[in-house]
Amino acid sequence: MKALKADIKLSSMISMRCPLGNFTYPVPPPLTIKGLLANALWQVYDTSWDKDTEVIPKQHPAITWLNLVEKKLGNWTWVQPKGLIVSGYSTLKSIFSKGGTGGKLILGKGASVDTDILPRQFLFAPEGFRVFVASEDGDFLEKVKEALGHAPVYLGDSEGLANVMNPEVVDARKEQANGPVSISVYFPDGLALDNGIDGEGGTLYWVNERAIMPGDKKDKMVSYLFPVIQRGKTFRPSTLQVTFKEGTKLLKAFDEILPLGRE
Repeated sequence: MKALKADIKLSSMISMRCPLGNFTYPVPPPLTIKGLLANALWQVYDTSWDKDTEVIPKQHPAITWLNLVEKKLGNWTWVQPKGLIVSGYSTLKSIFSKGGTGGKLILGKGASVDTDILPRQFLFAPEGFRVFVASEDGDFLEKVKEALGHAPVYLGDSEGLANVMNPEVVDARKEQANGPVSISVYFPDGLALDNGIDGEGGTLYWVNERAIMPGDKKDKMVSYLFPVIQRGKTFRPSTLQVTFKEGTKLLKAFDEILPLGRE
């Protein structure tokens, strides 16, 4: 088992829209990270790189690489917030093509016009995030590391250009959960025992784990516990003391505990 770590810093506002509203996740969810990695791979490598039919040339290259990232990483994706995150900035942004059904824009005195734009929240995270991913395929993670060192990428919304620093791949070790451990990354909250979470606290969000097409029967939201505490219009990182259910596997890498799930 191998694990990759990279630091992501941003110089602009970011937006990673929750599917259940117009607000933004304070920390990039798993699917956003997979999209960033797939984008980097797409820019650096030709789609014919993988010769074992894992890449389907008939698909658009971006979807091809997203499917490959999904296959290689599964749900082994984690993010650690590195500092204060400021929210509360909103704008009207087009999220539909022409002829879409964005709704009505209120002009005042009861007047309105049909529009293809919706409000969207933006955040500012000057200290950025630390990303961890894991795979049984160490060669694939080396390709990801190389791509992150060469490709311009963005986080969430296309305006959120990201600077990826210090990508590193190391050996990782699986362990059986045994007693409370300190966690500073998000994880599916269903892995924890009832009343098995202590510490500074966190916030629950519904997220998509997998890069699958809409309408697939496996397309479902999973409740994740994010290690951030909201105070007004800001979020700050926190640390959780978690006792996981029997059967939960943990990954140790980079002096961090990363929950793998139950086997």
